[in-house]
Amino acid sequence: MSLQTIITRQKIIDSTRQFFKKKHFQEVDIPLLSSSLPTEQNLYSFNTKIEENKDILYLQLSPESALKKLLAAGIGNCFCLAKCFRNLESTGIYHNYEFLMLEWYQTAVTYQEVASKTHKLINHINRGLGIKKVQRVNFTLKQLFQNFADINLDNYLAAPDFSEADFNQLFLNKIEPQLPKDKLVFIFDYPALLSPLATPIAATPYAQRFEVYLHGVEIGNGNTENINATTIKSAMEAEQAYRLKNKLPTHPIDYDFIAACGQLPPCSGIGLGIDRLAMILTHANTIKDTIWL
Repeated sequence: MSLQTIITRQKIIDSTRQFFKKKHFQEVDIPLLSSSLPTEQNLYSFNTKIEENKDILYLQLSPESALKKLLAAGIGNCFCLAKCFRNLESTGIYHNYEFLMLEWYQTAVTYQEVASKTHKLINHINRGLGIKKVQRVNFTLKQLFQNFADINLDNYLAAPDFSEADFNQLFLNKIEPQLPKDKLVFIFDYPALLSPLATPIAATPYAQRFEVYLHGVEIGNGNTENINATTIKSAMEAEQAYRLKNKLPTHPIDYDFIAACGQLPPCSGIGLGIDRLAMILTHANTIKDTIWL
């Protein structure tokens, strides 16, 4: 860890704020503690207890719940830079239990426009740091599975023995190492069954979701927002039931969040990891080197 890395990280934060405020996005601050949270696959929360009344509160997994409630209330284009906390998070150089996430939403656009704005944001940050522009390249997930794993993804997803764990291992072992390291890589159209918060693509097994990679590292996850509260509720209750059955830690479902999803204007958004971005742009050895601990 170096003081210069910490200063550069702060420049990234300042540059991000400048980018969105110039485009008239409303910045918002969110509470970090809540009595309930969205329940999503592979995301587990920390909790704490109020000694006065013994109530349990949970640390936010992301700014998503608060921002979508604001969107449903009519705030319009908005962004947030918020500390997030995830328990049972994978260990390694790209993970930390506490991290800073940028999340933003834009109304009346699709995930394609959010991807384009992400590219512009990264180059705006690079320019402020004296780094040359990065070019982008686009793939669909189906293309990557065909090219690097020789798998027809349509058939793979339709198989009765489909396993999310096997899918993830295939991606990590066969696809991710092949991604270009010198470009900003956008991978579009993830499986709908793994993307309940993204708008499904009609007559396909896919949803309007993308992930973005820089130097071969995933830094963001975006989508056109699903406004079908019924399907979101079913997905979150199924995840809750799975956790209870398997004795996994969980938290109460945020049903106000689900209701807000059903009241959203047409919009798209993304969550982007600021610490990972800082790690990449400063050539730090681990994500912990970007956080003053």
